Amino acid sequence: MVVSTAIEIRRLNKERIRNAIQRYEKCTKADIARETALSMATCSTTLNEMLESGEILKVEQTGFNIGRPADVFTYNADYMHILGLCTAVQNGRNMVKYAIADAFGRILTHETIRVDRLDDTLLEALAHECMKQDARIQAVGLGVPGYVQNSDIKDCDISTLIGTNFAERIQEKHHVKVMIENDMNLIAYQLFHECPEKHANFAAIYFPREPEAFVGAGLIVEGRLLKGSSMLAGELHHVARAFGISYEEQRKIMQNRESFCRFVAQMVLVVACTVNPSQVTIMGNGLDENDLRTICSRCLETMPAANVPSIRIDNDVFGNYIEGLVRFTRDSVLYPTLI
Repeated sequence: MVVSTAIEIRRLNKERIRNAIQRYEKCTKADIARETALSMATCSTTLNEMLESGEILKVEQTGFNIGRPADVFTYNADYMHILGLCTAVQNGRNMVKYAIADAFGRILTHETIRVDRLDDTLLEALAHECMKQDARIQAVGLGVPGYVQNSDIKDCDISTLIGTNFAERIQEKHHVKVMIENDMNLIAYQLFHECPEKHANFAAIYFPREPEAFVGAGLIVEGRLLKGSSMLAGELHHVARAFGISYEEQRKIMQNRESFCRFVAQMVLVVACTVNPSQVTIMGNGLDENDLRTICSRCLETMPAANVPSIRIDNDVFGNYIEGLVRFTRDSVLYPTLI
């Protein structure tokens, strides 16, 4: 990122200070200056702005009898709340799970709603009710099983959401920031940030059982989501079709374990040869450790071991989905230079 204006510099300084304060329960100005490599003068100016807005709180002073005691700061978890709306199709039924989280991304409340028809009218009513109950909500995130371009849902497993203007209406009515993102991008975003060791490139691949859904991936390249010029990155079912595996055949593959493991290995190798991740998380269709051994063996039949990424299973699909949506929405507001 090239910083060219005073406004951008102040925004970036605030992000750095915000990140430092959120990482620690309490810290002094000297702690913050040391963590961010910013001058004490810059820290003072920025901290005063953040104190005035209520984003941080002064909790106490530290020091003994010698010298002036130092102010201690902490981050205000209730400075802003985030509303996340995850949409999905499970067992042939549309569903939406909403969660409200604080400024640390900690989920305060959540609920799952199953409906026959899921459209923007229902989502707008749900968002309105949540914001009526919680005036601290400053950002709304919507996750969809499809691909999105400039907040426009271009394609979606839930056809009633295609082409809707949810973001525009919520922003206009409630004056909050609204983000709409693909479900697999959100899952990958969450899993990447939960890795014990941050890997530069990472991929999450989902193999859904639902007949309306197809294989898809979320890709992280050099720490950022890879979406592509038309936001189509990760739609692996198109790759499968290019290899002569029709949509109908992709559905049939899910029913045969041997064919399914071969298909998973093929998709892992496609990702390995494009973004070259050091780690791939696979999920869906009842994947287990026996499958994992078979998949790894099939990968090694085609590619040298040094080039095969570390492969693991995580079948908490919806948990990672909602956590990823909350994290991504929060970061879009608090850390826009990272997104």
